[in-house]
Amino acid sequence: MNGKTTKQVYDQAGLRIIVPKTSEKRVNEAIQYLNWMANKDVIFFLQYGEEGVGHIIKDGLPIYQAINEGPKQFNSVQNIDYTYIINGIDVGDPVKNIQINSLAYGGLEDLYIKSYNTALKDSFIAPTLSIPCDADAKYSNTLREKGYEFFAKTITCKPADFEKTWSRMHNEFMRIGGQEVLLQRIIAEHAGISYSHMRKVFRDETGDNISNFINRKRIKEAKELLKGTDMTVREIAVKVGYNNEQSLIRFFKKYMSMSPGEYRLALKISAIMTDEEGAQAPSEALTETISENHSENNIRQ
Repeated sequence: MNGKTTKQVYDQAGLRIIVPKTSEKRVNEAIQYLNWMANKDVIFFLQYGEEGVGHIIKDGLPIYQAINEGPKQFNSVQNIDYTYIINGIDVGDPVKNIQINSLAYGGLEDLYIKSYNTALKDSFIAPTLSIPCDADAKYSNTLREKGYEFFAKTITCKPADFEKTWSRMHNEFMRIGGQEVLLQRIIAEHAGISYSHMRKVFRDETGDNISNFINRKRIKEAKELLKGTDMTVREIAVKVGYNNEQSLIRFFKKYMSMSPGEYRLALKISAIMTDEEGAQAPSEALTETISENHSENNIRQ
């Protein structure tokens, strides 16, 4: 419109390269390798190989030639598996980069260059505006520090311990505030207003707290799944909207004064207490009785 081709473009991307714990005795060598690869002549050789073998020069541009066998065969097209510190062809000249890429479109080189240049002009990076929520202010510093710990421990643990470490750190992160931040952000995004304002409107209309309302709905659904399916507690947790099993157990105990496993056991006991005519004892009444007993015991303790 008006001679412009307005469009959104991606933010510029960076690259974080980590030397794994398994290479801790060769850290200097790893850094030397990365510095070696960053040399423009090395990058060129890795991408194109030896002149006359992996490429020829035509009109000042390297033309890739496939090597399908032998010791000089490329591991992948232009060795993209090796040249991971760059994104695509880079011969150190932006204009030549575009010209080289256009060669892959035989007969349409000019159209490619025109399209590429059009893609770069009249573009904008969409602003990111996060809707504030109370949990951000409350937990931001704690979660930031836990995030650093999460990152460090998962990249330095033994490979065999990765899944266990990841799960433990994830559960800790969500437990100390991550779950509440996530919930409030989802609500704010859907409502299009700040969480604090949403909370006030919700309480004025319902007399209830948003988090309590949502958690009670989740626990109600979890009770139905515990009663009517053979799903595991972990599967049920994901199904009703929790990020992990521990969160479901924690909130289930809060609202039911028993764990999901204890609730399911109570249902099984209720099913056994069936009279000869097939009339079942009221399972909900039984579980509520057990729940009350748990609550009394908790109070005494």
